[in-house]
Amino acid sequence: MTNTPFSWLADTTIAFIGDSITADGRSNYVSLLMSTLSDHVDASGVNVVNAGVDSSSVIDALDRLPDILLEHDPDVCVFFLGVNDSKIFHGIEKPLLSVNMYKDGYAHLLDAADKGRSRTKVLLTIPPLLFDEIKTGTFLANYWY
Repeated sequence: MTNTPFSWLADTTIAFIGDSITADGRSNYVSLLMSTLSDHVDASGVNVVNAGVDSSSVIDALDRLPDILLEHDPDVCVFFLGVNDSKIFHGIEKPLLSVNMYKDGYAHLLDAADKGRSRTKVLLTIPPLLFDEIKTGTFLANYWY
């Protein structure tokens, strides 16, 4: 493999922190990303920690993060959260988290990931951009905010 913009990943530990889109046990974000990355860089020395948990939210990830950092001491943290934070509860028509609570929770998550550590990188990925299509269609129409 040639030297690419991704070659800095060689011999690193990457922790993927997210929800069911990240979680092990099926085709997921982590396996797709690592497969694509392997097309560009020798990823054999990359230690992948999949810390995805079904139904996880920003608040849940903030609670789990200290254990992930202590156990794995990752060089890179990749956060993929937000889908579950946007759930609307039936009956009260309010999301799990307000936009401000989500923003503040994510800010605390990023601060906690980097506090007192020499983290190489912290990468964020946004939730899928299909919310309008989901909300206006019949599939999960009342589930998304």
